[in-house]
Amino acid sequence: MNERIKELRRALKISQEKFGNRIRISGASVSKIESGENNPSEQTISLILSEFNVSEKWLREGTGDMFNAPASEAERLVKKYSFPDIVGKLLTVYESLNESQQEAVLEYAQRFISSVIDEQNIEAKTAAYREELLAERDTETSSASQTGNGVTA
Repeated sequence: MNERIKELRRALKISQEKFGNRIRISGASVSKIESGENNPSEQTISLILSEFNVSEKWLREGTGDMFNAPASEAERLVKKYSFPDIVGKLLTVYESLNESQQEAVLEYAQRFISSVIDEQNIEAKTAAYREELLAERDTETSSASQTGNGVTA
């Protein structure tokens, strides 16, 4: 496996330091793994597999292709932005729709977003109006108490 890690890093055309940074180990640790002085931990192996989209069978056994098939655009975005799995499913389904179906989904999404924004605006306006009423009440209460204080003579 140590030689395959070295082969992978060279195929990626990155230094031991950069390779190590991507899998959260030092360049010196990468060097020791590649030379056979140390073996990679299971955590390091998992990080190599996920970070570089490497085939586990190739890394562990040396058989098959070095890399897994490229991820779909949806899978790439979910991973990049740490979206919940449901977002990936939505994107994958959207990608599989024909143009008119995609337009229908987008139209629905726009209406949904508009309704959420409208609802938020109504809530914000209601909160602002409530604050105005409270301020007005406090002003009236303050005026009444000052008028009452001035009458006592």
